[in-house]
Amino acid sequence: MEAVSNSTPLIALSRLQKLELLEHFFGTVSIPVEVHDEVVTRGGTLYGAKEVAHAPWISELKVISPLLPQPFRYIPPCIQNYCLK
Repeated sequence: MEAVSNSTPLIALSRLQKLELLEHFFGTVSIPVEVHDEVVTRGGTLYGAKEVAHAPWISELKVISPLLPQPFRYIPPCIQNYCLK
C-alpha cells in the first residue's frame, strides 16, 4: 500500500527515530515537492531533513490541482470588482 504524507509525520517520527514505521506500514510514501522542500531543503539540520533525504522508499510527487487552471489567466469581472478594489 502506498501513502501520501505531509511534513508532520515525517518530522515527528524522525524526532522519535521511528521514520521507518512509515515504510513498515505503507511500503512506499510519496510526498509533495513542497513538503520535500519544507523538510529537506529548508529544514537543513532540523529533524527529518537527513532521514527523508536518504530514505529510498520516499519519493517526491508533483501535485496539480484540477481546481485552479494553470496558468490562471482570466479573472471574472464579478471577482475583479469584489477583490481588486
